[in-house]
Amino acid sequence: GEVDRAQIQKEIDHLTSEINVTAGNTEFNQMPLLTGGEPLEEAPFTIELKRTVDEDGNEIADLTTDKRLATLDEYAQYKIQILDSSTADEGTGFTIDGVVFEYYDSANGPYTGTAQPIDISKKEPFGSTSDVLKAYNDSPGFDNFVFEEGGGEFTLTAKEKGSAGNYMVGHAGGTPPTNIGIQIGANANQILDVELESMSSYVLGLSAPPGTPGYGDAANIEEGVGIEMTRAGLDFTNEDSIHYAIDALDKAIDKVSSIRSSLGAYQNRLEHTVENLGVSEANMTTSLSQIRDTDMAAEMAEYTRTNVLTQSATAMLAKANELPNTVLQLIQG
Repeated sequence: GEVDRAQIQKEIDHLTSEINVTAGNTEFNQMPLLTGGEPLEEAPFTIELKRTVDEDGNEIADLTTDKRLATLDEYAQYKIQILDSSTADEGTGFTIDGVVFEYYDSANGPYTGTAQPIDISKKEPFGSTSDVLKAYNDSPGFDNFVFEEGGGEFTLTAKEKGSAGNYMVGHAGGTPPTNIGIQIGANANQILDVELESMSSYVLGLSAPPGTPGYGDAANIEEGVGIEMTRAGLDFTNEDSIHYAIDALDKAIDKVSSIRSSLGAYQNRLEHTVENLGVSEANMTTSLSQIRDTDMAAEMAEYTRTNVLTQSATAMLAKANELPNTVLQLIQG
């Protein structure tokens, strides 16, 4: 029931906060390892409205963003707010992600165009919200997005994680990885660069700015790392958001597994380097022993040669000393 879901929500919020505590307290030599580098500031972007008229006289509007470059590897979200308060004209419309929406007045007859129709007969500004959503739901080109409306603002949120790369979008802040250089050799610049990504709940997709679809606004999760702000946690209070939350948890687990694989690769490289250094040390010790043994043999040979020469010189000197005595004995004899 609702009481059980509320208790589950509290437990999930506490566990999410604990992830941030663990990420913030994991250090080595007072260096944070799982908080990422300096946080990236939020980069809002604007929507530009361009109107064109086709050969049939229908006016179509294209909505484009400003040319702000950001790197995305998570869920993309776009918000479109039409500020003009006038009523939409029949035959006009707009294009989003290649899907054309066109306004028509059902009071003048059924829609005969080829775009996604939006009925403006109810005289609401820019057509009925329900018609906008119906046109969206009927469009096969929007299978990967969620289209919601609130306060005159239409929000498109990707259902699936996009491929990594550079996209012309705005971003709501983030945290780059922490780069650590480990000296692994005896010489200068023999360094292993280790990249440690942030493991906060926001980076893992388990929390988001308040108001993000799929997250509960009632949650109060202190980030503690990266961008200092209170965020909303995954919403487990209703069936629709639970499916989204489970999907987000699966993606968070995949991301953690990927990061653990990277850290394991770093560990294997370091262990391999240590083993190589051990083998090199053994080889150098063996070589040094052989060099010392060779030097000892050479010294012993030199000592023997010198000793033989010394003894020979002594014997020759003794013979030379005996020669005068021999001559004297011959004279006396």
